[in-house]
Parts: sequence; structure tokens; C-alpha cells
Amino acid sequence: LSDRDVDFLKLTTAPQTIFFNVDTIDGRLPALDDGASWPELLTRYDAITIGANFARLSRRPNPRTYDLAPLLKTTIGLGDALPIKNSDSLIWAHIYLKKTFLGTLLTTLFKAPIVNLEVTLPDGEVRQYRIIPAEAAAGFLLSPLVENRLGFVALERPELRAYLLQQSVVKIRILPQRFASLAYRNEVPVTLETLTLNGRVEDLSAESDPQLQQLEDLLVLNSGQKSANCNLMIGDGGPQMFAHAASQIIIQPPAAKTLTVRFGINDGAWKEGHPDGVEFRISALRAGASPRPLWSRRLTPVQTSTDRGLQEARFDLRLEAGDRLLLETLTVPNGTNNWAWSYWGDLHFE
Repeated sequence: LSDRDVDFLKLTTAPQTIFFNVDTIDGRLPALDDGASWPELLTRYDAITIGANFARLSRRPNPRTYDLAPLLKTTIGLGDALPIKNSDSLIWAHIYLKKTFLGTLLTTLFKAPIVNLEVTLPDGEVRQYRIIPAEAAAGFLLSPLVENRLGFVALERPELRAYLLQQSVVKIRILPQRFASLAYRNEVPVTLETLTLNGRVEDLSAESDPQLQQLEDLLVLNSGQKSANCNLMIGDGGPQMFAHAASQIIIQPPAAKTLTVRFGINDGAWKEGHPDGVEFRISALRAGASPRPLWSRRLTPVQTSTDRGLQEARFDLRLEAGDRLLLETLTVPNGTNNWAWSYWGDLHFE
């Protein structure tokens, strides 16, 4: 079925528009679901918009091309670690899990035992995902780790690729669960290739989806020094830097005189819970000195209806040479951070 999907996308009768999402079930690796089609989608379609539920892909009049270059062909044992070289490239993988006689019998009588893929990210974080052997053998994008449509769109756009650097996979292990160690042979062939997307994509412009431009702007925050729970995601109204209070992000600002910032507390917080509120603060930061506040705003959406939804503020930066910007989300006095689902929605320097 994966091969048929790939072949279908190459036909002239393939759809002009695809509504696409990266989502899965049962803790599976998201890139496995019809993963063999991803190179065709990335080169034959352009992402036009990123909606609340889907990315809208439009078929290109002239498809781009892609190349696969050999990187590594090896065999590893179940549970053995495999370091990934060139982890800052797009890494295409085939993993061939071969059943033993007992595995074939178990699959026939019941179901295939579960096998997990453990991936390690550059910061040392380790995550585990369930893999489906047939899909893993058909080919899939191993690195960077793409878990949502935001990451998929970033794959095709060099100006957004920085978002994915922190999602590079630097090591993998194949971990069988329960009877899986008896159901699959211990020797697992693995083939790795670098995937290169050739040709240009459409430039982000006024005619493009503003959410794509917003995503590019948010990369300034994503590249900053972050503390606590800060991550780039799709939220209320589009891309946002989720920054659960209390959090800090330190960035090196571009040369600018004013800053327009969008921010808010996700609607689910005050609809489902009872947040005490969040104070948003932006300060100038200089080594050896206390932060110099430039702007702040407190939101209490439960008590104040005008504090709900996306907020916007514009202020003079008044920065000195060498200053960095400190963006904070703070709990209010005598409050807690329960339901403090705060976020930065956009930054625009002028």
C-alpha cells in the first residue's frame, strides 16, 4: 500500500490539493505513517497554509527533485545503540525486522509483538516510539524527528529548517517489548541515506499564509536560551512559543527601535480550569547588571474578559550596545502556575 501511494502521487491524476497532518495512534513514530510518500509530497507539493487542523499542500506545476545518497549500511542487535552521523542532514532510514518462526506463529494466532524505536536528541533527551516493521522497512524520515505538521512544513523551507535542528536524532536503539525478543531475529539490518531536496520553494510573501511568516519570526525565540517548559507549537490561532509560567527566554535582538509583541493564555486554560493569571515581561539584559524592564502586562482571563485571546503590544526598545532581551512569563503574586498556559504569539522588530 505504501508503494501504491508513492506511485499515485507521481501520476498526472494526483490531487491538486492535499490536506495533510502528521498525527498517529498507539505511541507510534509519527513519520512512519505513509512515510514512504514524504519525499514525493515534499517535492511535488508546496505548503500554502497551516491551519488549526491541517497543512494545505498545493501541487507544483513543475515538481522539484530529491536525491538519496548512501550514508550507512549495517546490522545491529536488538537493544544495541547506533550513533547517527550527519545528524544535521535529513536522514532517510530502512529498518528490516525479520520474524523468527515463533514470531510468524504469534502474528498468525494473535498479533505481532510490539517493538519500540528509542531516539536520542542533541540535548540528551531520550524518547521511545512504537514502530511497525513493514512501514519501517518501506522507508521513513528518521532525522530530524518530525512530530507535527509544523515540522513537516519546515522540512521543505530552508528558512524554517533551524526549527528542526534541536530535533536531530543522534542515536537510536531498537527495543523489543515482552515476547518481541523471541519473535524477531536479533540481527537487524539498517540502511541510512541522506535525503536532499533540490530546487526552490515559493518565497514567503504577503500573498503567503501569514502563519508561515509568523513561524519564521518565532524562530528568533526558538533559537534563544530557554528555561522551563518552552516549545514551538501550533496553538490558538497558529504557531506560538508555548511558555508555561514561570519561564525565561533570552535572545540576541536584531537592530531595531521598536518591538511589536503578541502574547496570551491559551483559551483551554480558562475554559477548562482556573488560572490565577500570568504576567508577561520583557527586559533588557546586560552581563553583570540586573534586568532593566522595558514592558510588562498582566493577564487574568478568568476575571477579565478582555484578557482572553491573542493580545498585542508595541513599545520602544531603548536598547544599548550589547543588550540582550529577556522575555519572561511569571506567576502573579500569591498565585500558582496551575493552568498557566501562556505563550508568545509573534515578535516583530522595526
